[in-house]
Amino acid sequence: MAIAREAVARGSKVLVSRSLTHRMITDALPDIAGVEIRFSGYDILRAYLQAVGSKGRTAIVGAQDVIDGFCSIENILGLDYETIKITVDDYRYGDGISQALQQGATCIVGHQAVIEEADRRGIQGIMVQSGRESVKLAMSSAQAVLDKLRLRETNTRQIDTIINAVDYGILAIDSTGEVTAINSEARRLLHMDGGGKELKTALIGKMLKSIDSHEKQTGMVERVGANTEVVVNYLPIIINGVVGGMVATLQELEQLQAIEKKTRQELVSRGRVAKRKFSDIQSKAPGMLRVIADAKRLANYDATLLILGETGVGKEYFAHAIHNANRRKHGPFVTVNCASLPENILESELFGYAEGAFTGAKRGGKVGLFEQAHGGTIFLDEIGEMSEQCQVRLLRVLQEHEVYRLGDDRNIPVDIRVIAATNRDLWGMVQERKFREDLYYRLEVLTIEVPPLRERRVDIEMFVRQFINQYNQQYHTSVSEVSPQGLDLLVQYDWPGNIRELQNVVGRLVALAGDAEITADDVCRSLKNRLTEPMATECSLRTAELDVIREALKKTGGNKRKAAEILGIGRATLWRKLKPKED
Repeated sequence: MAIAREAVARGSKVLVSRSLTHRMITDALPDIAGVEIRFSGYDILRAYLQAVGSKGRTAIVGAQDVIDGFCSIENILGLDYETIKITVDDYRYGDGISQALQQGATCIVGHQAVIEEADRRGIQGIMVQSGRESVKLAMSSAQAVLDKLRLRETNTRQIDTIINAVDYGILAIDSTGEVTAINSEARRLLHMDGGGKELKTALIGKMLKSIDSHEKQTGMVERVGANTEVVVNYLPIIINGVVGGMVATLQELEQLQAIEKKTRQELVSRGRVAKRKFSDIQSKAPGMLRVIADAKRLANYDATLLILGETGVGKEYFAHAIHNANRRKHGPFVTVNCASLPENILESELFGYAEGAFTGAKRGGKVGLFEQAHGGTIFLDEIGEMSEQCQVRLLRVLQEHEVYRLGDDRNIPVDIRVIAATNRDLWGMVQERKFREDLYYRLEVLTIEVPPLRERRVDIEMFVRQFINQYNQQYHTSVSEVSPQGLDLLVQYDWPGNIRELQNVVGRLVALAGDAEITADDVCRSLKNRLTEPMATECSLRTAELDVIREALKKTGGNKRKAAEILGIGRATLWRKLKPKED
């Protein structure tokens, strides 16, 4: 046992031993993995053959598996050797030896402790030795156990790293109340480093009472210490329909209030004024011009308007412009991104709340964004991401033109126009029951759909030059032009991210070009990982072709006629290769 404890102190994870030693180590060190060297048939056979060669009567004193092994050897070999077989547990082997002596045994067969006791009594002993095959099997098992322990330790460290990376407390228990996980923030909140055993015990008691409910509880306020309140969420761990434990997340009430305050400030900082007009939306594409004309006509009405279109096509520009072309243009313009806020915060921001509606609600309550948009327009961007509960409340606003704050039964009339936008297929979501059908029909009173950039390629050159000027000012560069071949590549690309993606790419091109012209090579490098295979091939061919033409022009001092003669092509062909392809 001293050797076993010393090995554990040096870092051993698995202890390999046999027989009584294994039992003793397992009992004394239950948290350490142990592998027993089992007696094999070969081990028992070798001891049996030694016993056959001894004089007098032989007694086998051991556990049931050893006795069964000797009986099997006798049956297999067909031997008729008289032995005394005494079955004992590991710690009663002394009684077994005494019993053997009473029956006239002169030789004792057993494990090491049995043989040592027999020697003390002056009796011959034959020890059942563990052969090479038994030891190898045990070591192989020990290695497998060690591999599992290392994998478990790695997983445990990963989990510890994850739960300690969050800024709120996590405490998990099993069904008996035993702590299975706790992070550093929970220790801090429960003052465990300062001996907060009572706080942890009290919280675990409440967690155990919640296990039977099978339902999560959120927003429970608990006092920890004299001056600290935390908001606790209880989540049962259900496995195969049975609650196997409970997880509690803890966050300081002041911290939650600070997050809510920051969220409000973020919404306010976005401003309440529409910054765009229809003069800011330019296009040469016939389809886009029709959409602009439709939007101008629909701007005159106060009905709800739904703007459809892919990400990055400029839906928000239309919302701003429509508000500024409406009679409400002097009223507030409130913008809300429904995908950027958690459900509970979005609901309280949109509809506001009454004093005392929930823990942490500020005195006097809060005016919601619908109320703040009174007399003006509220723009609900990414409406397809709104939760079902918010959809129900929005439907009431559209139907009744009134809101009621959370925790309040008083209806507040509002005079607003709702403009919504989404890049999702709302009708498809309705069919999949992911969006309310009645709300869909309320939103689709007036609709415009902004075409993607790939359907209005004629506008790409205009946007490219506009963004070059913008980034020249921002980066203090002087890029004046993009080569015809480079522009041709930009026009050919499909732009799945639409105008927003184009703007980002042009910004990168300006930064890379500095004060030089943006070339086809620059465009190819910027779009390298985005091009389809045909475009990538064409990009490579056009870049190589351009290099040859440039070299010829360089040799002729820019004389295109002479360059065409060197290249063996006509002047018209040279001019055509230098011009961007038409859409």
